[in-house]
Amino acid sequence: MFTIEDILKGTGGEIISGRGRSIVATGVSIDSRTMSKGELFIAIKGENFDGHNFLSEAFKKGACAVIVMDRSLWNVPEGLKDVPIVMVSDTVKALGDLARFHRKRFDIPVVAVTGSNGKTTVKDMISFLLQDNFEVLKTEGTKNNQIGVPLTLLKLDGSYDAAVLEIGMNHKGEIARLTEIAGPSIGLITNIGPSHIEFFKDLDGILEAKLELARLLKKDGTLILNGDDKYLARVNSLPCKIVRFGEGDRFDVAAIKVERIDDNWSFVTKDGVRFKTQMLGRESVANALGAIACASLFGIPTIKMAVTFSEFILPKMRMSPKSVNGIRFIDDTYNANPLSFKCAVDTLANIKIKGKRIIVCGDMLELGKESRRYHAELGRQIATSGINILITVGKLSEDVGVTAKELGMEASSVWHFASSDDAARALKGLAHDGDTILVKGSRRVGLERIIDYWDSTKSAPCRWPGSSSVSNNTTI
Repeated sequence: MFTIEDILKGTGGEIISGRGRSIVATGVSIDSRTMSKGELFIAIKGENFDGHNFLSEAFKKGACAVIVMDRSLWNVPEGLKDVPIVMVSDTVKALGDLARFHRKRFDIPVVAVTGSNGKTTVKDMISFLLQDNFEVLKTEGTKNNQIGVPLTLLKLDGSYDAAVLEIGMNHKGEIARLTEIAGPSIGLITNIGPSHIEFFKDLDGILEAKLELARLLKKDGTLILNGDDKYLARVNSLPCKIVRFGEGDRFDVAAIKVERIDDNWSFVTKDGVRFKTQMLGRESVANALGAIACASLFGIPTIKMAVTFSEFILPKMRMSPKSVNGIRFIDDTYNANPLSFKCAVDTLANIKIKGKRIIVCGDMLELGKESRRYHAELGRQIATSGINILITVGKLSEDVGVTAKELGMEASSVWHFASSDDAARALKGLAHDGDTILVKGSRRVGLERIIDYWDSTKSAPCRWPGSSSVSNNTTI
């Protein structure tokens, strides 16, 4: 809850209307469509919308106060001038500042997870391992930016024992800002890869940006690093304790015996505890180790983690298996970059299947001047991985198909389409009972429409050998 004094102190804003009126905001909203009576409305100006255009709607919904930027008051109805209006220079910054103010009210551990791949999965794994012992506030979905992180923190109240946040970035300085807002005592970096490299000089630049988290951790904080990542492996001199995880007993948290059992991964930790997963990709081992390293800092026994972890299922659209009319899909349509795509292709190449191995490959975005090289490298991997059919979607992915054909993949097995809808229709004639189809591309390509096109009332849960049933209605 926030009084007008709290709002002014938290944001550094100036009250320009409704001065002297006593209010207590029960929450914070940036969306007039979903806000509740008694909440503070912050008018955010985004690329495709401007919250200042919805002030009247916010007042009608019962906003007890609003935060605006300059030249926005013309939308305020005359009869509502007595409602407290706070003006700031930047409402996005004000949202973050208020969240930072609010977070400081609670003396609880906050975990911040970042990295090029696996952020959402590891965040969900940590929360899953902690949930029996702690009331955990976690980032919903992938709301990991300068809007999503503050909105998550603003939900903190006295019922929570800990918070687990996902922190993302596109540019230098964004991790630093979100770390300042969140005040984490534990940080975790999953890996360093060319995600968003369009906005950085090289991978060293991405490493430095991710390490903004380490340099702004709370005093006596702990940073958890993937010791198998060649960039993170060379990180040493930091003003915090470092815990490393990886395969091999040289790490603090380690998997010493890793094996594939019926297409899912299993491993044994240094203290002799076996973990069994319901995950197809080898990268799930590293993700699990990171989550285990974090949960151990909360005092969760390893044996208890193993029991809990056996029930963990990946979030939707992340290597999610699904059966549709006898054809098995691996839905990895949430996003794509070179590192995650390499892992996905490796998985398809090595799992047990009855029919053909098919890849539907969408563009990988935000790779800048390196785009053609990374798409060509993906084509090279696909051509040498025993893939039977390659379908590319989007302008950039054409380079994947061109390279695959140059390296010996039959031209009749390589198809290109401009849209997901065209690819979905063509796939109907190419895929047959027993085939397995990996569908993956950057989020904006919209490859999930391919799976939606195939989905029907005959859709059935997909049982990978040795795994629990994964319903097509599963929501994590």
